[in-house]
Amino acid sequence: MKDGPLSLTSLDVQNILRLKAVRLTLDPGGVLIIEGKNEAGKSSVLRSLEMLLSGGKETPDAPIHGDATKGHIIATFGDIVVKKVFRKGKRPVLTITTADGARMQAPQTMLDKLLSHVSLDPVSFMNKSDREKTVILSDLMGFDSKEFDAEIERLYNLRRDANREAARLAAVADATTFHEDAPDEEVSVSALMTELQKRQAHNATRAEAAALVVDGSRLVAEARDAIEHVGQMIRSVDLAITTLEQELADKRLERENGIRARADAGAKLANHQGTVSELKAAQEAIVPANEDEITAKIAAADDINRQVRDNVERETARHAVDIADVNRRQADTELKAETDRREKARMEARKNLPIPDLDITADAVLYRGKPLSQAGGSAELRVSVAVAIALNKDKRVKLLLIDDAEKLDSDNVKVVMEMAREAEFQVIMCRVGDGKTASVVIEDGEIKA
Repeated sequence: MKDGPLSLTSLDVQNILRLKAVRLTLDPGGVLIIEGKNEAGKSSVLRSLEMLLSGGKETPDAPIHGDATKGHIIATFGDIVVKKVFRKGKRPVLTITTADGARMQAPQTMLDKLLSHVSLDPVSFMNKSDREKTVILSDLMGFDSKEFDAEIERLYNLRRDANREAARLAAVADATTFHEDAPDEEVSVSALMTELQKRQAHNATRAEAAALVVDGSRLVAEARDAIEHVGQMIRSVDLAITTLEQELADKRLERENGIRARADAGAKLANHQGTVSELKAAQEAIVPANEDEITAKIAAADDINRQVRDNVERETARHAVDIADVNRRQADTELKAETDRREKARMEARKNLPIPDLDITADAVLYRGKPLSQAGGSAELRVSVAVAIALNKDKRVKLLLIDDAEKLDSDNVKVVMEMAREAEFQVIMCRVGDGKTASVVIEDGEIKA
């Protein structure tokens, strides 16, 4: 088999789909226009080529025409002949032979090397959904965004969850009251109780000292009373001495005894006064402890501790908000970076698109920044033809198969022809018509003379 482009020079179809017997001859680099009425079998010509070249995926369940038991499709491309024979109840048999009669091994693999998207019809492409168009163009670009999309979705969900968590924690922090005067740590009620017991013991000791002072003061008063009583006795004795000289000796003795008793009472008084002074000094040295202060602190401890816990909870929530915000910003940065990587890869792959100003997004095909469907019929057709040509530009067989060509006006037909000629593509075009402008007319599955 010679190298270089291979043109379709002939097509022979018998008993396939709506066709009974059709044999076509084509000019290399030319255009073949097939016309006829609806249901005449025009489209079956294109379907037959697809069945021949594209493998089993294009073959319907009942490919043989009517009651026939056998059919075939034979196409000649330069110096090779591609033949597929169909028999009812059996699998089709594909063969490829060269001009010298040699049969090639793995014929379907050989066909796949010769062409890839022979079934792509520019008019059909125009009628596809935006999503279907983006899939075709993505393949043409060699750009698969699935891994990018999966990672971007993961990062998007991560950022979304981080935003939600940050918002939740911020709400918790805002809902928690901050107490300006609350201490940094909780009040220890146990320590306060210990301090209260200590002060109560201190005050009990002071009370005992006060009781001793009272007892000492009572003894001083009794001593003073005794001194006063002895003094009265001395005065009485002095009066008795002056009046009762005769009893002088006895009274002197009595007076001496009284003086001694008064001296003893004075000594006791001095002793008691010293004791009272010492007790007062001891009492004054024991400063009263403020039990009410500790009792008030114990009573307020629960409220203070609640405020401390509120402040700790708020601080913890604020710290968690900061962490969540860091996570959110990191996810946002990673999301932007991954989106930029996808865009960079997509922009690099755009170089493989067939015409300038053509672009794709995840769900739409754009032409000059607008959806292709809004570009106008002529522009949309040019893009569709360019895509069809680009899909097979590196293949040896270059064919455009256009069905429903009656949808194209004469100007658009010229557009197709010019673009095909420039790209050295053959065109087979089927349309409803009376045959006045056709290369071939098909009627009831056969070529009309």
